[in-house]
Amino acid sequence: MKILTIKIPEELDAQIRALASAREISASEVVREAAEQYLASHPEAVPGSFLELTRDLFDVFEGPADLSVNKAHKKDYGK
Repeated sequence: MKILTIKIPEELDAQIRALASAREISASEVVREAAEQYLASHPEAVPGSFLELTRDLFDVFEGPADLSVNKAHKKDYGK
């Protein structure tokens, strides 16, 4: 697990620690849960794979699917 150090106002720290104490979990667990809930409600903040991010581009272009299979498509490549 990674470690992240953040600065928070004293009042927020007190609220986090009070909730952690009431639930008998660590303050870190409270913050992890809050971050997970926040990110779940903001899907744009969680990048997906390259495939997921470019899915809207599939089938946009016309032409052969794989130019490497036909040597004619490589003619004058690099010149």
